[in-house]
Amino acid sequence: MFDVVISLTDEQKKRAEALAHAEGYAGPNEYLHALVEDALDDENTDEEIIAALKDSLREMKRGEGMTVEEFRRWITYNAG
Repeated sequence: MFDVVISLTDEQKKRAEALAHAEGYAGPNEYLHALVEDALDDENTDEEIIAALKDSLREMKRGEGMTVEEFRRWITYNAG
């Protein structure tokens, strides 16, 4: 095992803490560890990607999901 040091701004630390608690993690360390695990394990096949796109299109046809304006607000809030 090896250690990695991640430097976060105060704002990023606050967001990580909030997201960690919202997702049920004890703190940001556990949350960030889970994110790294997911990123390392995330090898979607073409079939999985196509299935996810089809699901998204079905949701859109049913009127589920976000409006363009909601998506813009989400992107603005979550960017950076």
